[in-house]
Amino acid sequence: METVYADQPGFQAIDPLPLKLMPMPNPQPIPAALMGEKWITACLAAAEFSEADQWQIDFGELFTLNLPEATPVPGIIIYSRRATPLSAWMSGADPVFLSFSQSISQAQLILDAGGETRWNLATVTNGKATADAKNFENTKLTAKGVHFLAIQASAESTNFAGFWLLQTV
Repeated sequence: METVYADQPGFQAIDPLPLKLMPMPNPQPIPAALMGEKWITACLAAAEFSEADQWQIDFGELFTLNLPEATPVPGIIIYSRRATPLSAWMSGADPVFLSFSQSISQAQLILDAGGETRWNLATVTNGKATADAKNFENTKLTAKGVHFLAIQASAESTNFAGFWLLQTV
């Protein structure tokens, strides 16, 4: 502004507007009709993603990983009889990253999506699930924030209704 534009005809110096960081909104509950029946945590070695373009995925998004092949990449798999509608909705929500918000008595699985939107995908209160949540967050750190979200009709499914490779920003 001082060295280039100041010499231009019609230039008027003004102070730039101060940037304000907006607080993150509280997560909204996912629409009841799209709730999964079950979710689990999982891990895949980074090397396994080299074949991801050959997986049968209806909705989703992948990117090239720049991680050592043996790096464990954590993920959440949601099982739902409504896997296709849930995946279509999720695709429109534009998933960015998953995180667990921990309190003393529970953990919430939060999806940050499309800019300023946050969704509560699940609330867990039992000990194993909260331990899985902590393990997910710790493994995500070792994978440089990379993780995945998968949606399948059942544990026996060989295809994904939805699969997103995500990275915490």
